[in-house]
This record gives sequence, structure tokens and C-alpha cells, in this order.
Amino acid sequence: MGIGRIISLVIGAVYLLILWLAGDLSEGFKGGLGVALILGLPCIWFGDELGGILGFQITSTTPGSLVKFIGWVFLLALPVLGHVVQICVYD
Repeated sequence: MGIGRIISLVIGAVYLLILWLAGDLSEGFKGGLGVALILGLPCIWFGDELGGILGFQITSTTPGSLVKFIGWVFLLALPVLGHVVQICVYD
């Protein structure tokens, strides 16, 4: 297991722990953290395989490193962006 997989797993576990401790696991998972986990972790863990998928308007492969980078953006940026939007809109 690579270091990227371990770090992403720890970050995902921390996200779930934060939601659980806040008592808002189901609602929080529907928001940015859920999307970050559902989209980010597979891209990080299986970036090379996902980059090789062809079909339905996709005519060339995507480098696995780019897919993994996008996964990290999902995992790290979506929760931060969701938090900033929540502060700006609801406060």
C-alpha cells in the first residue's frame, strides 16, 4: 500500500470521525465531505485504472497522475470550499 493511499485513508477517517463527533454523520455525509470521500478516494486509490477507461466521448486515456491529483483536489478542497460557503451564506 502506497503512502498516498495511507494518507488519503487517514484523512477520510478523520472526516468521518469529525462528523461522528459532531453528531451529524448522515447530514454531513450528504454534503461536501461525502462527495469528497466518494469521488476523491477512488481517484487516489485507482487513478491509473480510472485513467485508462475509454468510451462514451472519451477517446484517449488520461494519465494516472492527473486522475490522482484530481482525487486529492476533491478530498482536500471540497470540504474547505463547503465550509467557506457555509460560513458566507449561513452566518
